[in-house]
Amino acid sequence: MGIHSQDAEGIDPVLKNSEEYKQLMQLKQLRKEKMLQQQSNTQHHSGYKCDKCQCEPIVGTRWHCLDCPSDTSTDFCIDCWHGENETAIHRTAHRLEPVRPNVHTVDGDYTLFTTHSGAYNYLDPNYMPAS
Repeated sequence: MGIHSQDAEGIDPVLKNSEEYKQLMQLKQLRKEKMLQQQSNTQHHSGYKCDKCQCEPIVGTRWHCLDCPSDTSTDFCIDCWHGENETAIHRTAHRLEPVRPNVHTVDGDYTLFTTHSGAYNYLDPNYMPAS
């Protein structure tokens, strides 16, 4: 076997283009997404259904196809995005983008006074309601 150069990550380019390496990278991505899903397991994508397993709503990360026509809005759940996910329109070679649910935060400084008077103006630094 000949000597090959290595890229910046120290991986031989021949190995990097192999099917095994591509599968390893896919499995690493799947593991990362599963861990993110566990953290956001209560987050739902209301109005979105998986185009493979038909689960609705999609829970956790939703995978949206960037190459399918926008009027079809092809989406997959975390369990279906990495496998054989061809449909009548979607092809496996299409690019999929992870769409994570929005996490809503509450600003405690603002909501501290809103329950008392309802007239607190968060934007006015000179206004503090009487307690």
